[in-house]
Amino acid sequence: MCMCRMEGRQTYSADGFRPTSRIWETLNKYDPEDDSWSDLEPKDPVPAPRDGHTMVVGGSSGEVILFGGIGSDDTPLGDTWAYAP
Repeated sequence: MCMCRMEGRQTYSADGFRPTSRIWETLNKYDPEDDSWSDLEPKDPVPAPRDGHTMVVGGSSGEVILFGGIGSDDTPLGDTWAYAP
């Protein structure tokens, strides 16, 4: 799992490997004001499932940037994706 946080606001998580060795394809948001999690459904195309990725929130726009990781077939990934909440 990879997590990043916007200053004082929502926290985003993108899941990776689980103990079952399955890669999940989820993007979630935690809102501390409501103390609630929600599943996000980005529009296609979406990144391939992965683990070991890096995720940050980009500047004032608040885009969530995801980079790299290891794919479900153990292939290193070097792609970059942006999600605008």
